[in-house]
Amino acid sequence: MPNSEDHGVDAFVLRSDYRADVLAALAREGPATPTDLAERTGYRQPHISRTLSELRDRNVVELLVPEDQQRGRRYGLSDRGTDVWERCRQDIQGVDWSFDDPETESEHALLDLLHDEFGDALRMVGLYDGDHVTILYATEDAVDEYTDAEFERALRRLVRDYSLDEMQLPQANFRFEMKMFERFSLLRVRTGTGIQASASFEADHDLRVPSFARRIAALFS
Repeated sequence: MPNSEDHGVDAFVLRSDYRADVLAALAREGPATPTDLAERTGYRQPHISRTLSELRDRNVVELLVPEDQQRGRRYGLSDRGTDVWERCRQDIQGVDWSFDDPETESEHALLDLLHDEFGDALRMVGLYDGDHVTILYATEDAVDEYTDAEFERALRRLVRDYSLDEMQLPQANFRFEMKMFERFSLLRVRTGTGIQASASFEADHDLRVPSFARRIAALFS
């Protein structure tokens, strides 16, 4: 049974797309050099080298050639790395998602509420039920900012972000979080029924977050 140290290593791997993707590449295709891993993941080699160092420090990855060998340095998963992969592979492998029109009364009401508040500043709206991400609305500009791989990684990062679970709000039956980025802001609301609603909008839009998050949560009560 995993102990607290195991959970700490799992969380360390999952907090970084680089670490998660390098772990997955080694687990799926076997030992590799940094050059091999750069080709498998699409990341630049300096990022790969730093990630391998981080994973070695946690005994997730091991060097398979002598330390003083400078060429052909091959890395593979350690026994601990194999255990981490078995525990985390479902989180790492991808996100089940789709673009869908709203179907339920709550979904229609959510879009109406968001369009009324943000107007043309609204970029994207999604719902996550614990198994599947449904994109209810997305502007063409918002989608075009990502390649398919980048969009998948962004969704995976959103699903793996457990910060809402760590919030202690004993007097509320919902949780919310606002994140600010350079071009847009992201509001996440975890409702009392476990549904996570996320909306991104232009960064310069002024929003009264607590009261608006409460209105979103009420749609799914």
